[in-house]
Amino acid sequence: MNNASSHKLQPAPAGDRLAIVLSSLCLVHCSAMPFILALIPWLAWTQEHEPLIHRSLLLVIVPVSVTVLLKGCEKHSQRLALWLGITALAFLIAAGVSPNLPHRLEVALTALGSTALIASHVINMRTLKFCITKPPAHA
Repeated sequence: MNNASSHKLQPAPAGDRLAIVLSSLCLVHCSAMPFILALIPWLAWTQEHEPLIHRSLLLVIVPVSVTVLLKGCEKHSQRLALWLGITALAFLIAAGVSPNLPHRLEVALTALGSTALIASHVINMRTLKFCITKPPAHA
């Protein structure tokens, strides 16, 4: 047996990993730049119509999240995901529909609400997965 083939592959040194990540970032940047430049007029439009975009997103996010979290709660009976999701949606709705909200508060509510909503869906998914993989209890 060849001596080189009998050795296990060693993980790449940290420097190689860093170089790979940096090269990948360069590739993504160079590939994406034409698309980003093409989007500049659209980005200006989105800044101008930010309230409309927020409200439009809420029209999709709220019913999808409520439906998914309620169905999950029916299956696993754990209320944490549901209550966290409801709180998150309240933050997002407050940020999206309050006309005189200071910008910093709007950003904070949106960031907190989005993060909490993601967390609620992760909890829901993991709890559902546990319900599915858990063997049935014997009577």
